[in-house]
Amino acid sequence: MFIVVQFPLADFRPLLKGGKGRLRLPDWAADNLHSGFVRGFGNVSPRNGSGLGLGGERFFADANKALRLKPVLLTNERWRRPLPVPPWYRRLYFDGELAGRLEVGFLLDEAVVKGRYDSIFGKVPADPARIASEILSHDVQVHRVDGLTTDAKLGTCGEPLGLAYLASTTENAALAEFPITKTYDQDVFVGSPIVHIRIPAGVDIVPSHDRRRLNAEGEPEFFMTSARTANTRTTVLVQASPHDIREESPRERITRVVFAHLNSILFAHNEFVRRAQVDLNEREVLRRAVAEMIDRFGRFAKLRESAEEEAFAGGMKRFAKAYAGRIDQLTEKLQSLSAELGKPTALERVTGYVKGVHDLILSTAVKAGVEATFKLR
Repeated sequence: MFIVVQFPLADFRPLLKGGKGRLRLPDWAADNLHSGFVRGFGNVSPRNGSGLGLGGERFFADANKALRLKPVLLTNERWRRPLPVPPWYRRLYFDGELAGRLEVGFLLDEAVVKGRYDSIFGKVPADPARIASEILSHDVQVHRVDGLTTDAKLGTCGEPLGLAYLASTTENAALAEFPITKTYDQDVFVGSPIVHIRIPAGVDIVPSHDRRRLNAEGEPEFFMTSARTANTRTTVLVQASPHDIREESPRERITRVVFAHLNSILFAHNEFVRRAQVDLNEREVLRRAVAEMIDRFGRFAKLRESAEEEAFAGGMKRFAKAYAGRIDQLTEKLQSLSAELGKPTALERVTGYVKGVHDLILSTAVKAGVEATFKLR
């Protein structure tokens, strides 16, 4: 089982003259950034080739120093013992323009990965709503480069993470003029997390009425549900995979990576419209971010020679090709999806923008291009 907790990040300082003391390094817009670091977070690394974690990015910064946590112990009254799910990575990504995200990945221990789930836990199906709730209620510590430590739950640590990000990316000489507590929620925002749970072949899923399917009948289930957490309606994406834990197919990988990018841009655009004190045209800001994303996807390079990597890189490029001459059309579509985020109830937001983003991906990167060309598994 592979679990990703994703916090969307918006940083409008690159749009402002002077950048409010924002450090210029690392240069997230560069194509050849393979070294460097984000102070208080960790080193910058090229994207990994495993297809998991942040596979699909040009590079990312580790966030192990900023966010610290122990393995999560999932529980079930029908299990013989708790199920340890250790953290696999903590990473920061930013597009250099407007949008980014902080991601925390979890992976089951080797006994489960190797297929001995039944012998340890019996024929007990996985409950995504319960898993998401236990993951989000897990105790974490957020460490800032200025020495402040905050204890929090993973699901509610967005603001401490945002303050840590600001402390790490603002010049020391500018902190007096631009205090991080005043910049946060004005030019830098971190949103509520989305949980993506990929359940591998051989593990059943608990039936539930609280789910909204995103794909067609007859395909492995891909649906939305909500964490069992009081007073919250957290978006949980559940992907039932026909493959083993380390065999993420190109189709699954494309969906995960493109969704992460689009979700981050939609969050940043929505925050820009609602709160930002920036004298810029909101459509032009979104259009520029979309154009840069399409340009990056269009130059996407495979890491190694393999059919899976060829299919994945090809899918990213085909998504870009589908919209290379239709930036305004994609911008308009994303504007309408962004408006869904402003609707008053969580249910409307879930049924609106999440399904819209997923349909957008299927109609371009997967269905219209990659699936036909590479015959994905």
